Amino acid sequence: MARSQTIQRHLSPFSKLVILSSGIFSIIGWAFFGFGMIFFWAFVMNSEAPYMFTSRDWIDTKGVIVKIEETNMEENEASIYRYIYTYSANRREYTGRSYGRGWQGYSEKSEVPIQYDVNEPTVSKIEGGRLAPFSSWVLFVCIFPLIGLIFILISLRQNVKAVDLLQYGIVTWGKRKSREYTNMKVNEQTVFKYVFTFKAENGQEYEVAGKTHETYKLEDEGRERLIYDPEKPEFAILYDLIPHAPFMDRAGNIEQIPFKRAYTLILPGIVIIGHLTYYVLAYIV
Repeated sequence: MARSQTIQRHLSPFSKLVILSSGIFSIIGWAFFGFGMIFFWAFVMNSEAPYMFTSRDWIDTKGVIVKIEETNMEENEASIYRYIYTYSANRREYTGRSYGRGWQGYSEKSEVPIQYDVNEPTVSKIEGGRLAPFSSWVLFVCIFPLIGLIFILISLRQNVKAVDLLQYGIVTWGKRKSREYTNMKVNEQTVFKYVFTFKAENGQEYEVAGKTHETYKLEDEGRERLIYDPEKPEFAILYDLIPHAPFMDRAGNIEQIPFKRAYTLILPGIVIIGHLTYYVLAYIV
């Protein structure tokens, strides 16, 4: 967004964070992303998916099973077993782990066919077995955090626009041009699309559109306040559709968002801190 040299309202970092993390799309997005990432850690990171794009040059050899463990994981109601074995490569002895669904008929101290990577001998598996408990098909669970991420990005795009306009935009009033039904519903309430027209300082007329299921926000007055970019008037937003919009007086001055609205940061905070902590503990520490 272009920056006006004559308009610059102060918006505190806290106020910006509240606006950026607000809105129904943000809530849905963080909920899907946070919940979906649980399955990502549990399944995808315990699958062969991370090895999909790694080229392997397998060498066949023999190994001896030293331990068989039944994991607490299942696939199609069949338990997944962990096989720990020893094998030799390049005159050195290695210990490897391989996984299989269901009982494979092996026993401890039995000889088994082993495959290891000629370029990375520490990477091995029982022939026909897996490098990880799950196969790559579990990648489908990524759809849940991906949907959440899409919602988050959609929300951020709109909220970043709102933050910019609150700081550098011109405040004016628009007249409603149209009100249309959409096929969307939120909390069983139909979402409507509103279009308002306004005249910018350059004397030309522009339109700004907005969607909401909270129709009272745009139907409580004969006209609606909006903010637009003075150098690009088509870049505008209806003020009442800015989530947790700060109070603005008639002169266009805004107040900072009170700290009691910090609850909007709880869900994103839990998701970010929770998954970041898990990643550090599981893969770094």
